[in-house]
Amino acid sequence: MVNTMQDSWIPEFLVRINAALVPPVELIVGALITIGLFMRGALIACFILMAVLMYGITIIQNWDGASSQLIYNNF
Repeated sequence: MVNTMQDSWIPEFLVRINAALVPPVELIVGALITIGLFMRGALIACFILMAVLMYGITIIQNWDGASSQLIYNNF
């Protein structure tokens, strides 16, 4: 992820923090949604995660990846 984002203006330490936090957040949010606990909070966290990922992918102008994420966001 750091190599992909190196041409953007985002500092490397923020990219590394994001790369470290995305998988556990996805796992926790997915588990909470699956079992039906804290639905509102889990869905808000999911929305924020998708917004962060979309922001990052559009900064590096990866339009193919952005279009597939937009389709994923609609479902």
